[in-house]
Amino acid sequence: MYPSLVGNDVLNAAVTEKTVEFCLKRSAMLSHIPHHSGNESLKKMQQLISLEEVEKLMDETADAAEYQRQISDLLSGGLSDADESEVSCLRCSNTPTNKTGCMV
Repeated sequence: MYPSLVGNDVLNAAVTEKTVEFCLKRSAMLSHIPHHSGNESLKKMQQLISLEEVEKLMDETADAAEYQRQISDLLSGGLSDADESEVSCLRCSNTPTNKTGCMV
């Protein structure tokens, strides 16, 4: 399996984790909302999850989705020579100077 495909799988798992986390929080929030509407319901929602938490989660999900799109674009278009060289250097980065002359 190619390293980039493994990275894509990890990214997919991270996006899925964030989505599940958001759904769990939303489910918990909705289960505590009384059947009537109004300011009381809104206040209870705000007690369960803050606007900042929702915004942060949405930003993280958008960032992960963008990163996944970039990886997909790279995979569909193949890697350039510079990208291949960088991947090669990353593979052998366990030594300060490797056989290919890459500095890490």
